[in-house]
Amino acid sequence: TGNRPFSADFPWSREVEQHLQDLFHLSKFRPLQLGVINLTLSVRDQFLVMPTGRGKCLCYQFKAVYSKGFTLVVTPLVSLMEDQIMYLKSTVMLNISSSKDHAKTVMAGMTDPNAPFMIVYVTPERIAKSKLLLSRLQKAYNENLLSRIAVDEVPYCSQLSHDFRPNYKLLGILQRQFPKVPLLGLQQRVSVIDFSICDRLVTFPGCLLPSPKISWDRLQPPTTIMRIQRVQIMDGWMSSSAFSILNIHKSSYLVYTS
Repeated sequence: TGNRPFSADFPWSREVEQHLQDLFHLSKFRPLQLGVINLTLSVRDQFLVMPTGRGKCLCYQFKAVYSKGFTLVVTPLVSLMEDQIMYLKSTVMLNISSSKDHAKTVMAGMTDPNAPFMIVYVTPERIAKSKLLLSRLQKAYNENLLSRIAVDEVPYCSQLSHDFRPNYKLLGILQRQFPKVPLLGLQQRVSVIDFSICDRLVTFPGCLLPSPKISWDRLQPPTTIMRIQRVQIMDGWMSSSAFSILNIHKSSYLVYTS
């Protein structure tokens, strides 16, 4: 709790600092990175808001080099995939233009403990349309080789967003099929945290408080935290615990009725 995720008193803290120097050739973490990495290694779901250039990628790359298996990164940006592959040797990508032979090699490596890659970049279209890919991910999960899932540009999950993409709406299958794998949602900037985005990815208990840890860069704090909940029977909802929790948090709320 509190600032503990940003401390150095975890069982892996000394090894994490050593990896930072030996593998990434960095002397210290940037703001938020250590906390996110500690929560990742604690198998916690997270939603991270951090501007481009402040080190989001390290937050999931670190898990990939620290743990056995591989990290799955879902991103719509093929240019990001290409940049990462250029600078990181142990990465591969799967997108719509990937050849059948390349896709076959990558999918075979997902269940190989000695595979030459630690990070697999995929597009959301590949997740949505390839049953074979989901099948290989399931096998990797069963063999404890799928260690982490990162979803970049999570606003694409929200139908409220101008950037909404239908294929992102289907990514909730990753959490349902691989419930023991920690999930990291990534976003560049935010003025509103829309919990409906999180709902697409993570199954929450029936309350207004999110279960994942939400972190944002101190230079870009959100101005609004928003949760939208559709209710069929108004009087039943107003007597529920979901409504009563509003009295605990002294904030402003809008309730629309018809």
